Amino acid sequence: MTDQEYAARIYRRVFHVGDDGGDAYTRGIMQALDTLCPREQIVLSSYYRHGKTQEQIGKEIGLARASVGHIVQKAILKLRHPSRSRNMSMAKIEADRDMYRQELRAANIRISELSRFAE
Repeated sequence: MTDQEYAARIYRRVFHVGDDGGDAYTRGIMQALDTLCPREQIVLSSYYRHGKTQEQIGKEIGLARASVGHIVQKAILKLRHPSRSRNMSMAKIEADRDMYRQELRAANIRISELSRFAE
């Protein structure tokens, strides 16, 4: 499975959507995944990328199935936090970019108006 497919699966799980509609930002999702602890990264990768069951993952890393399920839930909750999820969506990134451009334009207008008074 490619990073893009893996990122889309994580995106759908984090945002509770059936289809990402091309909104998943792979680099942002991979960066958010890198902020998780190594155990959470391994469990999510095994579960969502490699399609292993919680029982199989538990046997591999020496945990009960329920513990693996708890790690998955905890990791997904962490990814839903605004500090991590804000860079996962192309729409959000584009909206932020547009907002910053508007703020820059407004600041440039104010600067040009102020420079007229200085002349």
